[in-house]
Amino acid sequence: MDLLNDARNQAKHANNSDEETFDVEQIHPLQMIMRAMSMAHSLGTRFENEGEMVAWIRAHPEAVT
Repeated sequence: MDLLNDARNQAKHANNSDEETFDVEQIHPLQMIMRAMSMAHSLGTRFENEGEMVAWIRAHPEAVT
């Protein structure tokens, strides 16, 4: 869960007003989606398109590196 929280924490703490932009590694948005999927499961629900998302992840291993 620490790995999945990393992206959220980086976005949450990106509050330096002197910075107009910040870099997001490719994996971070995917980690946030995966974290949300995990949380939805713990609440007893699912993403409507979860199967499509899982299939996309499996078809694009480069997205998780």
